[in-house]
Order: sequence, then C-alpha cells, then structure tokens
Amino acid sequence: MMKKIITALLTITLTYSANAGKSIESGLIIGTASQVHQTIHNNPNQLNISGEILKTTVITQNNATVSGTIKGYEGSQFAINTNTSNEVSGFILLSKENNIAYKYITNQNNDVELKKVSVNDILCVDYVSSQNNASKNHKQKVNQSSLLGGGAVPIFNSLSSSDKILFLDFDGYELPSGSGWNSGAAMSASPSGYSDNEIFQTWSIIAEDYSAFNVNVTTDSALYDNAPLNKKIRMVFTNTSAWYPNAGGVAYVDVFDFGDVRYKTGWVFVDKMFGAQNAGEAGAHEAGHTFGLNHDGTVAHDAVQAEGYYSGHSVWAPIMGSAYGQAISQFSKGEYSHADNTSQDDLAIIASVAGYKSDDHGNTYQTASDLGLNINNNIGTIDSASSLGLIHNRSDLDFFHLYTSGGNVSLTIAPTSTIKTNLDIEVKIYDGDNTLVATLNTAHNANTKNGVSYNANLSAGDYYICVDGAGSGDPTTGWNDYGSIGQFYIKGTISYQDDFGNDDNHSSAITYNASGNDGIIDALITKGILHDKNDVDVFDFYTYGGTMSITVTQVSSYIQSLNLKAVLCDSDGVVITTKVVSSNTLTFSNTLAEGKYYIRIMMDVPSGTLLPLAQLIGIHYNISGTIENVSFTTNTIVVSSNNNWSIYPNPINNSNFIYINSMANRITLIDATGKFIAQDTNCNKLQMGTDLSSGIYFLQVTSGNETVSFKIIK
Repeated sequence: MMKKIITALLTITLTYSANAGKSIESGLIIGTASQVHQTIHNNPNQLNISGEILKTTVITQNNATVSGTIKGYEGSQFAINTNTSNEVSGFILLSKENNIAYKYITNQNNDVELKKVSVNDILCVDYVSSQNNASKNHKQKVNQSSLLGGGAVPIFNSLSSSDKILFLDFDGYELPSGSGWNSGAAMSASPSGYSDNEIFQTWSIIAEDYSAFNVNVTTDSALYDNAPLNKKIRMVFTNTSAWYPNAGGVAYVDVFDFGDVRYKTGWVFVDKMFGAQNAGEAGAHEAGHTFGLNHDGTVAHDAVQAEGYYSGHSVWAPIMGSAYGQAISQFSKGEYSHADNTSQDDLAIIASVAGYKSDDHGNTYQTASDLGLNINNNIGTIDSASSLGLIHNRSDLDFFHLYTSGGNVSLTIAPTSTIKTNLDIEVKIYDGDNTLVATLNTAHNANTKNGVSYNANLSAGDYYICVDGAGSGDPTTGWNDYGSIGQFYIKGTISYQDDFGNDDNHSSAITYNASGNDGIIDALITKGILHDKNDVDVFDFYTYGGTMSITVTQVSSYIQSLNLKAVLCDSDGVVITTKVVSSNTLTFSNTLAEGKYYIRIMMDVPSGTLLPLAQLIGIHYNISGTIENVSFTTNTIVVSSNNNWSIYPNPINNSNFIYINSMANRITLIDATGKFIAQDTNCNKLQMGTDLSSGIYFLQVTSGNETVSFKIIK
C-alpha cells in the first residue's frame, strides 16, 4: 500500500505541467504541502528523489518533523519539517564530500518543490576560522582578566520579553547520541574557557546583530530549556573542534523553527578564534544559518577566483561572509561588487522566522518622543532611559523632542555597542518650525561606533532630533543603509531654566489677552513642563469678581501612566478645589469673589506608587480659558493727581516702592493691558520690585467707596 502511495506521488510529480522542461537541479514540484505531509508521515522509511527510492532509518518522528539517516550513505542526514500552516521544509544531505544534497521548499502556491542544491545550502561547510584572517586580528586580542566576576556564566539577555531564544552556551555541552552531529555519536564538548568579560563581548556582538528582531540573545540556559523546540537554538562555544576540523564554526540551515532536537545546536570553535570579537562574529554567522541564511561570497571576476566567504572591503563586511576584524559588519542582500548571493534578503528572511521588534519612536516630528531631563542649576542632563532607540530597517526614523530655554546644547548620539557596530548613524536637527539646523554624519571608518557629536548655542525653543541609519558611498566601495540598523543612545546637556516658580511666593502671573474687561488665556503662550516628581508650577491671577473657566491640557508625558493635577487656592493658600487630568484635560469652572488666586500644577502620584526621588516625569502641558473682570471697570477715572491724593515718585525710575500721601484700603498696580502686577491692603505704599519693565502703568487706589487711578511711568 505504501509503495502505491509513493508511486502515485511520483506520477503526480512527473505529470505536473509546471515541471515541463524542468529537472531536479532547477526544482521539481512533488505535490501540494498536504500531499507531501501525508506521504512522508505515512511512510517515513523511504524517500523518493526523482524516481530513486532512498531507504531511511528514522530517528525522530512527531506531528511536525521526521528525521534520520539514509541507508548506504555514511554521514547522511535528512530532516523534513511539516508544520501546522501546511508548509513543508527540510533537506536531504546524502554526501558532504561529494556535495550531494536536496532541499524541500514550499512555494507561494503551496506546492512543494524538491531541488538539488549545494551542501552549503544545508550546512555551513568549512566556515573559515579567524586564523585565516590573522592579518586583521592583531587588534582583537582580549584582556583575559574578568571585568564581571568569576564562577558561573554571567546572565545576559537582549530581550527578556521574547519567547524566541538564541542561547549562547559557554560552559560545555554534552551532545547526546543520535543527533545530527558527530555521525550521531555522543560527545563531551569542553567549556569555552572565556572570562566573564570575553563572554560579555561575544554576547554583545551577537545581541547587536539581532537587535532589530524579536529574539532574546541570552546566556541563560533555563530560558532555553523551557522554550518550545520550534522557538529556540543553542550555539555552543567550545574548544572541542577535532571532530569538525578546518572550520571556525558550523550549523544547519533553516532549522530555528524545526521541532527536532537533533538539529537545534550550532557550533563555534573558540580555539580557532583570535579572541571574543571574532567568536561573536562567528556566532552571529552560524545563527544566521539557523534562521535560513546562506553564505555571502563573490563570483569569479577579472582573473580573481570566486570567494565563498566575502571578507569585505574598507572597514565593512557582510555577517554571512567573513567579517573577522572589520569595524562594521552588517546583514546584506548582495549589493556589493561581484556578489554571488544577490537574491537573498537577509533581514526579510530573519524577520519571517523571528519577527521585528515593535517600533519604539515616531518617524516624524509630530510623533517625536520627549527626552527626559534631570534639571540641576539650570542645566538639563538627558536621562539615559528616555534616550535609547533602535533603527529596525532602512525606512525607520527615530524622532526626539527637546526644549531649551536658550544657551548651550551639547549632544552625543552613538551606537550602544562599544565593541563594533552595525549602525552607521546620521542625525538631523530641526527647530520648532521644522527648519533644518544641522546634519551630522560619522567618520565612516573604524570610529563609526563613536557616533556623532553636536555642540552649539541655540535660541530658546523646541528642537527635534532625527536619527537614521546611513551608508558611506555606494556598496561597491562602502556600504548603503540596508544593514545600517541597531541600537543607539543620546546623551548630553541642555541649557534649561525651570519655567515657573514652585510656590505662591514665586508664582508667575497668567498671561492673557484682553477682551473687554475679561482675560483670554492663550495656550500657545501659557505652557510648561513638570520635570520631576517634586516640580510644582504656580500661576496667579487677579479678578474683580466673576466666572473663571480654565482648562489645563496634558500634551505628553515621559512616563505614560502618570498624569498631572491642579489645585485652585485663594490668596491665603486655602484650597478651593482640586482637579486631576482625565482624557488629557482638566477644567476649573468657578465663580470667584474679587481677589488674588493661585493655580498649582503638579504631578498626580496615586497612593502606593513608589518612584525614586530623581524619577523623570517630563509632563508637558498648556493652559487656556477665560477669567472675567481682570481689568478696570468703565467708570474708572484716570488722572495724574487730584485734590485728595498724591503719589510719588512719578516717574518711578529705580525706586522699589511707590507712595501715596494717606492710608488706603487697597493699592493695586496693573500694566497698560490691564494685567495684574502687584497689590497690598490697608497701606500707604506698594512694593513693586526692581525688575519692573519700562513702560506705562496704572495705580488703582481704593478708599471706602471711591476708586481713583493714576498713570505711572517707569
């Protein structure tokens, strides 16, 4: 019965119209994914290769995977993965020495093709060791002293939230019998012998290479042990290399999402490396194979032989080539000169298995992220937690917003990795009108990892920082922005005075435009920022009695879960009402008696919320609304002197006080627009302050039922 099924499948294969004129070398359709799945699982003991029946020894069989060896072919392997989405993938490796291998591929029509391929498409064969690039490695020697302590392997995680695990194993591995390695024999692989610092360097390089993707590069074996088989790979770093000579590392291709433990291990032979940086390059290369990537080499050209592993040019090389000793290594899609793998889109292939991380910052100035600041002595230091970013791909931009009160702005924007980089940073700085202020580029050499710097005196206002991945020249002599991805940080200082006083004695008068006797508050002018949990912005206003309708709008918040609140108080500090932002706004609507009032704006910290003292808030807000009767009534008399009152000095010049010749119930000073300046009661003088601007003012003197106003000049 099984023979009939195989024969029927062969008949289907030979009669597919799509196979007309095709051969096993170009790929033959052998059935739909469901047909191939059924055939393989019904009779896994034999495989049909274009009419030739291969007898198998099955080692692993489950709902998703069948794997084992081919009888009569020493060192052979086969592994066929049929997952729940009705895709079939896998390989048959008949002879490494004779370069005989086949690959199962599901096309876009859900048909399965069987294609004869190079062994390199199945297995990383003879990946060069860094010893072959010795001339580039004199600078890669690593300090053997541990910077991170000794004992157990230190735990590093690049993305703890991910369920996909790329496990870097440094402390030895017991390879079980029956695996796809060492001819199926068990083996004890020695520890790497790396110090904590060398482990960190190796991990850091691989974590940076895969930073754009939803995969956790980790040294934590527990995470690997607990992850599903089809969501993990182990990369062993060992000195045990005699079983696979003449190679720096090895891994099977396209097995990350296999549900077969026999192929879930890749290898890096540290005894073939010149230090941890090269081990990191090798680990990233072998991990790339497990995601489905093949080698980046060159074709023969101009009397130059083909190169299976392109070692790059200038300071650049492709990760899937041989990037030992290069300052910049990137994933590629074969855009360099004489590339032999121009159809492989590395980033898209990895993303098809792992997925990209979520975009962390907006791509326009309208969606920019606010930079958090620690304010001290009118200098804002950029908080590192608010300034981290990630360029995912060549179309990704990360925008950040900053505000300066005017003065020096000093910035550094650089890749987070201090060892090597994938990201060649370009930064553009725009002002609040979206006018380009500066463009910053790296040196495009071994110092590219140092990023860019900016130091200038800027006018007060809003500015936007746009971070992009860039290239240098073209891919034939440099590199383009395709693989210029990775993590970065922004650090520096910004001139920043606290915008408003923190208590009633240092309050700021609300700025408004006059509309009759009323004041209209302009949100474009009256705006501020709460810098931290202790920052309070206090505003004051004076009304002669009437309705106040004021709205405070929360524009943005560095800590998204926190909101602001506002407290309305009278001149004695007695709280009238308290409001908390809901749906980004809060509104006061109160009828007030004549008098001075304060609005205190602060952060709302719910009961039980614990924040460090220096926790950054960065809540941006503005104020709008109307206050009735902020100016004189229409029957006010304005004169310079009269029979009952006299004032002096006038002009005021540099005097700190203005005097009248008798006691008054109330003295009030306002400017020419009706804005309240100062007031006192039951007095014969009024303190104005030495910082009063030059101009025309009015002094209102009230005694009993009579109110008289005087024109004052400063």
